[in-house]
Amino acid sequence: MDAIFQWIRNNVITIIIILMALILIVVCVYLFKKKRKKSLVSKKTNEVIETKSELKVTPVEIKEESKVTETKVVEEKVSTIPQKEENIVETEKKDNATLAIVNKKEPIKKGAVKKTEPKKVENKKKIVKEEEETPVTPFKGEPKKNFGKFTISQEGPNFRYRLKASNGELLVVSELYASEVSARNGIETIKKNADIETIDFIEDKHGLFSFRVMTKQGRCLASSANYKTKARAISASESFKKFVITEKIELEDASDHFEVEEFKKDINPEEKGKYRISAQDDGFVYQLFASNGRIIATSQIYKSEASCKDGLEKFRTLAYEGNFFIFKDKNDKYQFKLYNKQKRLVLAGEVYDSKDRVVSAIESIKRFAKLAIIDGSEVIE
Repeated sequence: MDAIFQWIRNNVITIIIILMALILIVVCVYLFKKKRKKSLVSKKTNEVIETKSELKVTPVEIKEESKVTETKVVEEKVSTIPQKEENIVETEKKDNATLAIVNKKEPIKKGAVKKTEPKKVENKKKIVKEEEETPVTPFKGEPKKNFGKFTISQEGPNFRYRLKASNGELLVVSELYASEVSARNGIETIKKNADIETIDFIEDKHGLFSFRVMTKQGRCLASSANYKTKARAISASESFKKFVITEKIELEDASDHFEVEEFKKDINPEEKGKYRISAQDDGFVYQLFASNGRIIATSQIYKSEASCKDGLEKFRTLAYEGNFFIFKDKNDKYQFKLYNKQKRLVLAGEVYDSKDRVVSAIESIKRFAKLAIIDGSEVIE
């Protein structure tokens, strides 16, 4: 042990030199590692920066593509997109040289955006304009219940309803009802049966045309005004089908539309008249002739000859027990109608220019209807 201490004392300087050399080596190694580590960190940081700068290109491109898509729909973004693109490119050029290189290799085509956008916007404007100019067509399954109206008026002791178009044109006038309530019920009847009712077109001896709304049982519900041509009567019947669904009902004074007067004069029957039954295209009618061969009454159309004869025999009695009314329409034309006790139409006469002629026709019917014979020969024109 003493020998070791003696050696250390003799070699102190050598030991110090060796320790200093070792310390120096350790310090050099430490500094070298630290410098290398710093270099690696710096290099990695630069790589991260470069990676981030490269990743910035994709959001710009995506952002631009998304804005291009948006400008196809929204017109307001056309003016803002190019400005944003320019700002993004300039900022990236200043902050990162790598992005500038990328942008230089693959520049954003601003012209393409400006070229395509106006077309899309123009198409959008055109579509909007077409939608504004195209009229809205109502749904066919939804009835136009607010168009037209029914009016109910009192005429003497009786009531009638009228159907008017939306422009005020009178389409049909009902037959007589004993009360306002029954007239309203009649309106509901004609509305509910509008699809199955029969429209009969009639031409009188003066060349005037009208139509009547008939039930399947042959009962007249309402009749139209007189028209100069059949085409106008057909057109009016189409309007009737259109406006009959209205739910609007009003009470009104009928003085502006019709004057009504009941005929009550008694006439003694004579035996000089004749009945004749003739076939029509869609059935049979009977006609009553005066003693001079003039037609004074023509029935409605019956489906069979037997039902026509039955109607004729009822008419013989109803011509005296029923009620005759004289009507003056809005065109200052006159017409008579015969109703039974239930206020149902039995016979509608011709249209005349004067009241005297209508009175004369009613008197002739009362004179010949009861005792006239049935003649099977040809009808005298």
